[in-house]
Amino acid sequence: MINRDQASRLVNKTVPVPDKDGKYDGTYVIMLGVFHQLHCVNLLRKSLYRDRPWTTDADDPMSLVHLEHCIDALRQAVMCSVDITPHPWVWEDGQNREVATVVHTCRNFDAIREWARGRDVFERGWNKSIHVPDPLSRQ
Repeated sequence: MINRDQASRLVNKTVPVPDKDGKYDGTYVIMLGVFHQLHCVNLLRKSLYRDRPWTTDADDPMSLVHLEHCIDALRQAVMCSVDITPHPWVWEDGQNREVATVVHTCRNFDAIREWARGRDVFERGWNKSIHVPDPLSRQ
């Protein structure tokens, strides 16, 4: 919950929290984006375990092992970057609902993608089956 002053500064407006008597208690409801994102990643993870035949070939991009790895990588990224965008709530259809379509302050994805493209090892023809000793390792 946040107070009235904090709520007044939100770009995405939210709903006030009622007290036990249904009266305005001076606070407003928000959820931080990180918790909504973790909920979504967890739902995707759970959907993997529906009835379906899974390949056990770890090199197959659709293997369960690979999909679990990808979902866990997303979970870790969400937890490490911790999006603290407040998600407001609205009164809709007789109940309060979280608003997930909110304005975020973001990093410049296009600039980051361009930086990464200039460092793509596959563009240089990297063969991932060749190993070279690491001169930085302490062996």
